[in-house]
Amino acid sequence: MTHVRRRAFPLQIISRPAREKGVTHFAILDVEDQANLIPNPSRLSVRYELLPPLGLQANVHDPNGWTTVRHVDDPSSLARLRRIWRAGPQTYDAVGNNCEHFVSNVEHGERRSPQVGGWALALIGLVLLFGD
Repeated sequence: MTHVRRRAFPLQIISRPAREKGVTHFAILDVEDQANLIPNPSRLSVRYELLPPLGLQANVHDPNGWTTVRHVDDPSSLARLRRIWRAGPQTYDAVGNNCEHFVSNVEHGERRSPQVGGWALALIGLVLLFGD
């Protein structure tokens, strides 16, 4: 039996600026394709991301423009990534199901989007400041 070396923390949170939208785009990087969810005989790292209008996508990772934000240290995150992927298509929604929701769901098992929360707080502040 051949022993396959597994990384302690195979998933990483990565980001890049989405200048056209004025936000930061986040994705999950599966280093050395530990989840094994797409055809990838070379075992190259795979990037999972939620994109408009396509939904959840997986592609062999091209590192240009991406930065590692942090390593995912929860061992159950790999199982969550597999479950989310196998659940089937997901529809992108900028407010209710965006890239941050996807990443936090894989990392923590909870869907959160700090950028959306920040925009909502700013909007409430403007209403309170300039409202009648």
